[in-house]
Amino acid sequence: MPPSGRDDDDATSCWADPANWCLGGQVYCCAEDPRVWVPKPSAPAVHAGWLRFTGAGAGAATASPPIWAGTTLNFAHSEAWGFMAASAGLVTWAVLGSIRDRR
Repeated sequence: MPPSGRDDDDATSCWADPANWCLGGQVYCCAEDPRVWVPKPSAPAVHAGWLRFTGAGAGAATASPPIWAGTTLNFAHSEAWGFMAASAGLVTWAVLGSIRDRR
């Protein structure tokens, strides 16, 4: 079990809840999910609805497996914001360095 005491099924159910996603399924924010990096659903899967991920509903027996489109950060954790700040700092440093080298 993860340190928070939640098991993988709980984390998956958090991930599958559309209330934890915003901006059309692009930003994930769930404090109950202990993962900092989570799989990102593909755009067609988001638009098709969450039944294919949760396995719930009448179509559960014929639901196709999830299609992943990489990973995204869980912005409910401070580690995600730290990673974003470090990435932005690195990009800024590289851009300013390349501008300075052109002078």
